Amino acid sequence: MAPAAQLRKQNVANLAGRILITLRSRPYDKELAELRSMIPNIQPLDSLEIERLEVLEGAVEWIDSSMPERVQAATLLLEHLAKA
Repeated sequence: MAPAAQLRKQNVANLAGRILITLRSRPYDKELAELRSMIPNIQPLDSLEIERLEVLEGAVEWIDSSMPERVQAATLLLEHLAKA
């Protein structure tokens, strides 16, 4: 799939799932950076998706935290978003 088409089809749940898969396969730095760069390109269709996008952005910020509690919270948020 072409990158532009892939971005159009991307939504919060899909991207959260992809991030989770990436986190479980180490090393993940390069792929995680690529997925992070996709976040600004998500175009929410409704206000609920806007809220989910904001949660996704916060969770992704906490992934690299030095505090294990934040990393765990980010992972739980990503799991929840992936199921939404």
